[in-house]
Amino acid sequence: MTKKINKKRKKVEKKTLWVALVIFVVLILIILVGYFVRVYLSNGYYNYEGKNGEYKIWKSKVGSVIFYHVSVFQEDQEYIYSFRNHPKDLEEIYLEPGLISELNRPKGIRKLYVTQDVELANMTDADSVLGIAAFEQMLTGNFGIYNLDISNVYNTSFENKTLPITCANVTNNIAVVYIKVGDETKVYSQYGCIIIEGRGGNGIIKAGEKFAYNLLGVF
Repeated sequence: MTKKINKKRKKVEKKTLWVALVIFVVLILIILVGYFVRVYLSNGYYNYEGKNGEYKIWKSKVGSVIFYHVSVFQEDQEYIYSFRNHPKDLEEIYLEPGLISELNRPKGIRKLYVTQDVELANMTDADSVLGIAAFEQMLTGNFGIYNLDISNVYNTSFENKTLPITCANVTNNIAVVYIKVGDETKVYSQYGCIIIEGRGGNGIIKAGEKFAYNLLGVF
């Protein structure tokens, strides 16, 4: 009888030990998950509370490049756009208030010219192309929400094939966005012309993405 009791007691103790071990492992996992969530949030990469509400943002990695994807809805249809920078990383970049009004003319925009120096792509190792693509993706094409007629041009004649377009070409129904390298990274306007200026190629990417997020109502 005593042997049966001892055997039963050992089974209970063994079962209790396993339960305690499982609880311990679960607690460790909860602590680790909490830690990584805190690290993740401390880096600022999470849904972003923008000017027009909270925006769903997530990230992915292609090779060594991290992309941040933002989801927006237009007329009950979801659009997803990708960027190199999270909005939080662009908060300190100057953006002129009310800049989007330059694309919302009373009689509409007949044409939008995105102009740049002929050598800009070479000067920035093609980073300027990425900066332009950041905002053009929502202005035109099958995935655009603004449906504007855009032409990419230069501010000087190129191989005698194109007419130069500058900020002087802005009219009531023609808009111009000028991309340039400058001493600061900022987005502003002059006489109705939107200027996206960056310190080097990376600055142009950031300024272009700041303008893009502005078009989505994030800033």
